[in-house]
Amino acid sequence: MKSTTLILLLGLGTGLILAGSAAAAFTGISVETQPNEFGILTYRVYAEFTDPDDRLLSVYGTPEAPLEIEVVGGVFFQHAFGTDRPPSQALIEVFPSLAFDTFVTIGLSQVDGTDAMMLMPGWPGFGASHLDLTDNGWLVTPGQQGVPDVNGRVLLGQFSTTDGGAFFGRFTIQTVSNGMPIIAGVGFCSDPGAPCFTGDLNLDNMIGIDDFLLLLACWGPVDGGDPACVFADGNGNGAVDVVDFLTLLANWTTLATPPLCDDVDADLNDDLVVGILDLLIWLTCKGSVSQECLAIADIDGNGSIDVNDLVLLLANWGPCP
Repeated sequence: MKSTTLILLLGLGTGLILAGSAAAAFTGISVETQPNEFGILTYRVYAEFTDPDDRLLSVYGTPEAPLEIEVVGGVFFQHAFGTDRPPSQALIEVFPSLAFDTFVTIGLSQVDGTDAMMLMPGWPGFGASHLDLTDNGWLVTPGQQGVPDVNGRVLLGQFSTTDGGAFFGRFTIQTVSNGMPIIAGVGFCSDPGAPCFTGDLNLDNMIGIDDFLLLLACWGPVDGGDPACVFADGNGNGAVDVVDFLTLLANWTTLATPPLCDDVDADLNDDLVVGILDLLIWLTCKGSVSQECLAIADIDGNGSIDVNDLVLLLANWGPCP
């Protein structure tokens, strides 16, 4: 086995930082409210794409970049007949408020048949007000769910509360964009009128070149009539200056391509194809410290079988001689 360690995130404390960069059709994270007659504050969170052939593969957290989704000032609404997956249409017809349950997903808001999404082994479920994952998440295999809808979006979760006032989240996603596997550290909050992260001036829940250009356009004393320039003055000193520029750079969201076949051996059963059999081996071995599992499924060679190995496996899906 080749020993190449994949560092997914270099930091995610005050912003979003990933190693490497790549052009991709993934354009950000959006949040949409779901008004209803039950008094349930409900938000749907989407990954946004410009290419209809792109895919969302997984959403997860690692020890270096934990997944954190929380209700601010309250608890999640979790329906008595709901699960952590999308509800079924048949049950919604009997219990209409079930449509506003809290759940995670890859593309589906309701289930009328097969749901190809998998919760990773050891899935802890939602706490009262937090979902915290450091080696876990949810996924589909390439070629299944995760295709953008007519609006170019893939739903990755619905979060609801009856007593909270807002939501906040940060996590890592894995996509296929422009035919290449991509990982990105992203996040969201439920205030569409203000940035969730310092430096996100165009409110797309990522920090990139568009934000940089907006900052340059606002350089100098802040005009209080321009919200983007107010946001650009991150330290509130009345001017967009070098401190704000350095803060934006420190929080820059870059996209990374995981190592591919030439650098890692993701073909766990040596049949020259990375596919469902390899995924089953990973599912069986995840978290194991047995020498047999470590010899087979520790793709990145870091001494543990974790979500990083899954990312490499999905990135190399298909023929991998």
